Amino acid sequence: MTLYTSGDLQVCDHSLHLVKEVYDWFYIKYPEFRKVDVEVHQCNLTESNCYGFCQIAEDSNDEGKQEFLVHVHYSLPEREYITTILHEFVHIVQTIRGLFDDERRESEALLLEDVLYNEFKEGGTIKVSL
Repeated sequence: MTLYTSGDLQVCDHSLHLVKEVYDWFYIKYPEFRKVDVEVHQCNLTESNCYGFCQIAEDSNDEGKQEFLVHVHYSLPEREYITTILHEFVHIVQTIRGLFDDERRESEALLLEDVLYNEFKEGGTIKVSL
């Protein structure tokens, strides 16, 4: 549906452009991703000890619409930035599909982040099954 961006996007020159590019690519690849709104919020996650995380937005159930908030650390190198966004987008698709087992979700997202990154960088559109 819609991509929103917020936070410290001006910290990295590549961030705003990459968020849009990765979103557009993922949107084409996974049709169920088209049913949700996504906000990518760039922020300092140093104290959280992670590169990113996602959550269902509080107002997600209004009018049956799902909204997700993805937090991404603001000073990642380009490769880690892209793989983090892809990793969190995989979690969104898992949630849409009803996969809630934390261990399986994380294992699958970790496996797919590099596969999806390589495909994204090669410009491919072959669908990798989740």
